[in-house]
Amino acid sequence: CQDDFGPAMSAIINVIVDHILRSCLPRPLVRQKDGKVQCNVVWELPPTAAPGSLTPVSCEQQSFLGQVDEGRATVNDRGGKNCKVLQLPVMGAVAAGEGWYYDDFSEELQKLCEAKEPQRVAFTDGARPPNGVVVKLECLNETQLVEEVRTDVAPFVKVPTIGSPCGGEIGSDAVSGDEACVVPLLDGTVDRRLFCHPELNVCERECLEDSDCPPAWVCASHSQAATGRPYCVNPVCGEGTTN
Repeated sequence: CQDDFGPAMSAIINVIVDHILRSCLPRPLVRQKDGKVQCNVVWELPPTAAPGSLTPVSCEQQSFLGQVDEGRATVNDRGGKNCKVLQLPVMGAVAAGEGWYYDDFSEELQKLCEAKEPQRVAFTDGARPPNGVVVKLECLNETQLVEEVRTDVAPFVKVPTIGSPCGGEIGSDAVSGDEACVVPLLDGTVDRRLFCHPELNVCERECLEDSDCPPAWVCASHSQAATGRPYCVNPVCGEGTTN
């Protein structure tokens, strides 16, 4: 029996928000050499906030909020500002600061997600989305994995393919770099046409002509500038193996 039910409602909302932020991602992402994933977390802010509210109405109100990438609307359907949340790199540990990070390693994650390879978007304590903010995960350049059926590979081994991760600081295999992209063959030799992209941290296939690539893919000579060698790309997606 009180005049203002705001505090009680805020407590309920915080419980709901906490549950949402604990949600697991349906599939893994690839951590690049810089310790980040090719995704953005965007806060869609409300146009106004109640007096005394901690909910920001502009990107300048929080140090971990910045302008969204070019091509993304700066104003949302509610008339509020859209802000990109700072992504913290993970290089053996989460970098200091406030923002979000790709979590595929924490002990808490193992308890929250039942998947064999669990993963989630996690926020630092100071960057937890407050009431009234709409949070969106935008992975515009997620690595495209090309599944191939080969009959010449050695049995009972993990066979990398285009788009396979080639190691990282956390959760990496025993080998990394170009060695993680080697394909062992039935005759005891290995196929080394796959190599590790120095920035994307995924396996790419080196090529000389289109016939060296999967069906409908092309050998892009212009890709040599980024990697030192030409490799196969999907012409629908453009440069690199992204979609």
